[in-house]
Amino acid sequence: PRWYPTLINLQDGRILAVSGLDEYGRVLPGDNEIYDPGSRTWTDQPELFRYFPTYPALFRLADGERIFYSGSNTGYGPADQGRQPGIWDLSDNSWVDVPGLEDPEYNETSASFFLAPVQDQRVGIVGGGLVGDSDESTARFNVVDLSSEDPRYEPAPDYPSPARYINAVTLPDDTTMLTGGSVGYRGNGESDLHLTAMYDPDSHTLHEAAPNQVGRNYHATAVLLPDGRVMTMGSDPLFADAERTKSGTFETRIEIYSPPYLFAGDRPELTEAPEEIVRGGSFP
Repeated sequence: PRWYPTLINLQDGRILAVSGLDEYGRVLPGDNEIYDPGSRTWTDQPELFRYFPTYPALFRLADGERIFYSGSNTGYGPADQGRQPGIWDLSDNSWVDVPGLEDPEYNETSASFFLAPVQDQRVGIVGGGLVGDSDESTARFNVVDLSSEDPRYEPAPDYPSPARYINAVTLPDDTTMLTGGSVGYRGNGESDLHLTAMYDPDSHTLHEAAPNQVGRNYHATAVLLPDGRVMTMGSDPLFADAERTKSGTFETRIEIYSPPYLFAGDRPELTEAPEEIVRGGSFP
């Protein structure tokens, strides 16, 4: 049994399951498994024994054998274990720390994401809070170039506010949309942020966009739609008032955001494309 695991696709199409809580609510101590969709079977992987807190943010790198752990997680587990960002080599279960992360104790409920294009192998991490139900959070925004020989986190422009639960969406113009979140744990103290910002990975600049009208904290998400707009939904506040006397209710309203490129003239149109492409190939 696993509650709050991370699932990550492997090069051969199998799926690695990492971390989570067992049926008694205890953090799994590093027992990882692989699912084979061909045979529909799970197999223990004692040779890939490695501990992470729940729901670690994992990114498969271009070589297919290594996985980057950004440090982001949902927090369950000891505050002094499994929190160090690094690169995990599945070929021999080895590990290399990635240094330089600012506010490293504020990784719970932070957002991390590949910057576009993914071929550049850069990952950003923004926001996050202390382990547990702390109402402290950070505006920290760091980026690491994983294609370098000695990757390390470097500062990017700070987010406009400290925040947990930010949702990140890669847009078709290669910018990253950052939206929602709250300053406190699950929006405590009515701390939901009505804040949306755009990060340009080429110029390394961050600027605010139209704010979200509905507050989004725990159990919220944002999804790029086929027409280029972004849908935001969900949110699970612990309380409904700043005094914490009324229980919160799950947010059921949906918002749709229209990025600036929708108003920049005629939309591009795909008039011809090959019926089939292969990994690593190119096409006009």
